[in-house]
Amino acid sequence: MDSETGRLADAEIEALLNALPGDITFAGKDDTILYYNRSRSPLFGRTQAILGTSVQSCHPEKSVARVKQVLDGLKSGARDVDESWADLGGKLVRIRYFAVRSASGEYLGCLEFADDVTAARSRKP
Repeated sequence: MDSETGRLADAEIEALLNALPGDITFAGKDDTILYYNRSRSPLFGRTQAILGTSVQSCHPEKSVARVKQVLDGLKSGARDVDESWADLGGKLVRIRYFAVRSASGEYLGCLEFADDVTAARSRKP
């Protein structure tokens, strides 16, 4: 990949994304899951079976309305970022949703980033 800010090989891009401290999932503009990373400490049990499925189908039924609300806000431009929190087996998980847009502002999809903030939350400044 050549970009304005540098050059990376495919293997470097994959390693970089897998080195991030959390789960990344990317859904395209039609809400189809196109990518997920293999984080070192996965929070969600994701497999290749999710690729090509709708992002809504990967969430519990009780969360689908919230997922739709988040995606609608990102697609419309009302929001560029949204955030949710979850208790996942005693872990405090922060889930952030980012609108991914082209240079011209076209909505390309949603990047979901989930990370375990349990330890950070208990630290004092």
